[in-house]
Amino acid sequence: MCGWPTQIGGFEKNLKALHQKKLVRDDWKATLDQMWAERHSFHFLCPAVESDKQRLEALAAQALKLANDLHREFFGLSVRDGSVFLDHPEYWPTK
Repeated sequence: MCGWPTQIGGFEKNLKALHQKKLVRDDWKATLDQMWAERHSFHFLCPAVESDKQRLEALAAQALKLANDLHREFFGLSVRDGSVFLDHPEYWPTK
């Protein structure tokens, strides 16, 4: 099998491992599991059909919200007194 070691085993296995390590919250895992299970279905949706258009918009909104949540969790920071502080320094090795 080619690829990096983290790719071996597939998406579901890697997501489960991240969830068990508490890097992925329960609600994120549920959303990612659902998105992964339905990852091919959007190809069959037609934007010209109103119900399909609404479904596509809902899928896009869900994906954007999750991306924003993940970004804030792993890359979030705050600025206090001119200094930058990581919201979750435990994700960033210092060595």
